[in-house]
Amino acid sequence: MRWTVLSGVSIRPGRALPHDLPRQALIAAAVPRGMRRATSQKAWLRALRQDGHVQALRRDGYSNLLRIANVVSWHADWQTMCSRPTINRIVERTGLSTPTVKRWIRWLRCRGWLGTVEEGTTPRYRKGTRAGLDDDGLGNRAAVWLLCAPRTPTSPAQPPSQARHTTEPPSVSPPRGETDSPTRTRETRPPHHDQMRISPSWPLTATPRTKRDRLKACERLRHELPALRRITAWYLRWLLKPFLNAGWTPRDIIHALDNRPDDTPWTYTWTSTSQLRHIPGWIRHRLTPWHRHPHLHNPPSQQATAIAAHLRTEQQQRRQEWKAMAEAAGHRPPTISPEGCLDAQPSAAEHAVRPTGPNEAYRAAKAELKRKAANTALRTSAETSRPLQKQPQRRIQAPAEPDPGRWIRADAAAEQAIRQTLWATEKEPPEIADVADHHEQRRLRSLVRARVRARMERAAALAEGPRLI
Repeated sequence: MRWTVLSGVSIRPGRALPHDLPRQALIAAAVPRGMRRATSQKAWLRALRQDGHVQALRRDGYSNLLRIANVVSWHADWQTMCSRPTINRIVERTGLSTPTVKRWIRWLRCRGWLGTVEEGTTPRYRKGTRAGLDDDGLGNRAAVWLLCAPRTPTSPAQPPSQARHTTEPPSVSPPRGETDSPTRTRETRPPHHDQMRISPSWPLTATPRTKRDRLKACERLRHELPALRRITAWYLRWLLKPFLNAGWTPRDIIHALDNRPDDTPWTYTWTSTSQLRHIPGWIRHRLTPWHRHPHLHNPPSQQATAIAAHLRTEQQQRRQEWKAMAEAAGHRPPTISPEGCLDAQPSAAEHAVRPTGPNEAYRAAKAELKRKAANTALRTSAETSRPLQKQPQRRIQAPAEPDPGRWIRADAAAEQAIRQTLWATEKEPPEIADVADHHEQRRLRSLVRARVRARMERAAALAEGPRLI
């Protein structure tokens, strides 16, 4: 058997040569806390079999884990201990299902037996490709894992009743003493259950069908609504079980949490999710009207789809009716030409009835427009040819000379007005000399004189007419 040496790395014959080996810094950074890089594939498999958590597994789980670990270790490089098998290759070699392989690979990563040197990527989601617009020529890259083992090797914990030379786990867990609890498949809860990573990339408009899909949908809800992050995805899946079984999508659940069945929005009396004391009770309170609603098995998205389909059906029916009415009237619908323009093709009857030239109404209207245009042109030419007539200039009147006796007449008129005022208020007309208060008479006279003077000046101004300056 011949071997190939590439940069100090031995490659087994028949195995594809690596395009680019990971750097030592990336390999060192991929080692989990409390672990070290395995010295060889055989040592890694031996340490994995001796682990207490592995020996606590059931027989079927133990067998599946070792089959997957054997394939991963077989694809590892002898010098760097980096392995790059694809999920499809592991499924092909082991004969297990894809979810089973992914679950046990995740179990090894969570336990630290596999360190992630490089995540599996595609050109669309790889850095530096602008979401797949630029092709870097690498194609789809599989994940690179590093075989790791504990720093301090631990001896397998064996019960006293079990022989020391036993290397394979029993069919059930070893007895731990008498207990009152009923017999279970597993005496303890798997420690990796809470560490399972669920992708929140489930589409909001997709309907989950399986339990795993519903768990992903609940994780997407926790990613969208901060209030739901205080409970686990498993608990949320249990709370939303009636709605998920009815075919609701994550967007339908978000709509139900924000609105009532009559499309009225809920009012928010809190400013932060920390003010909600009990998240499950808040979810039940918001979803109870929808659970009692007769359309529980008809989600809002399906209702909107049904309404849109009904509207499209009505539009199609109206188009058919209009088409039938047009055909009955002898009109043919226009067709779209190859240039993208509407091209109406009249029928033979329309060709026979349609005149070849303009009709009488069009000719009459055109003649009337020509006549009005000619009259307007004649009127304009006559006004421009008419000579300009001189406008008569108004003579500016000189101001009249002041009359020296006008103030004497104003005093007499004022005195006469005072007499008339006194006669109107007194029973007998008294004499002016008999008035005791001379100051009052003088004030009244001045007031009446001013009024009379103003009236005389106004009358004179009106008699003379407007003056041009």
